[in-house]
Amino acid sequence: MGEQLFVCPADPIGEPGPSAPFDMAAVGRFAARHLLPVPAEDLDTDDAASMDDRECPTAYIDPSGIRVDIGPSAIVFHESGAAVEETVFAALNEVGGIAVDPAQALAVSCDDTWLESELSPVDTLVVVATITEMRSAMRTGPDRSGIVDGRQ
Repeated sequence: MGEQLFVCPADPIGEPGPSAPFDMAAVGRFAARHLLPVPAEDLDTDDAASMDDRECPTAYIDPSGIRVDIGPSAIVFHESGAAVEETVFAALNEVGGIAVDPAQALAVSCDDTWLESELSPVDTLVVVATITEMRSAMRTGPDRSGIVDGRQ
């Protein structure tokens, strides 16, 4: 997986392109359950912000110690891979959207209404129901593009 991983809102039934922003109440509940807030001014200077700190005055740390930025259009994990899998899966279940790994042109969603859609927001979108299925999809990637049913 790439250096950063993004969870973005996406609507399988909506029009192509950017969808409405996250439900910030759901994001707040997710952050309260899974993240520890850290004021942006307390971050190391070499911890480059992925969003304007004026827009996101508080950064977060997940249980594994990885920085997470939250904005209306994305939740940004500053590392990807096994360390953030549980927090990413929680975000997909509690907030919704898709987890995008730009390095693989791969996205994962827990929303099975994607399986009725013909349009994937990236080259490949895998629909999963469990963290085991998410891990499998993000570590190996599917063998074809489009919308893939990754449920077992």
